[in-house]
Amino acid sequence: MTREEYAKLTPEEKRIKVAELCGWEHIYEVWYWENDNTNKRYKRTVLIGYLNSKRKVLPDSPRDLNAMHEAIMGVPREGNFVIEFERNLIRVLKDDEEQPANPFLWMAKSGQLCEAFVLTMTQE
Repeated sequence: MTREEYAKLTPEEKRIKVAELCGWEHIYEVWYWENDNTNKRYKRTVLIGYLNSKRKVLPDSPRDLNAMHEAIMGVPREGNFVIEFERNLIRVLKDDEEQPANPFLWMAKSGQLCEAFVLTMTQE
């Protein structure tokens, strides 16, 4: 996947992509109605999937730093994964308009880690 293709994905598609790359299967959307304090009803949606044969709610990796760290740590360190991940993360950080040329990898946001993770895992 290229950066241009990644940029076209919606937040939900990014979330599903990370989950699939981490081994989640049979991902589907569930919706339900919820009332607020004014008794108005709102439709809520949740993404559900199976990981290790257990049904769970998909983590919100693009927006949740802890979920993104779990995704990265859950990948086997085969081949050049760490090197390629760091290269992709540096590219993503350099193109960040809010924080251009941020040299500190440990300051990456969850969305930046998500992009670097997907680019690394889908590399050919």
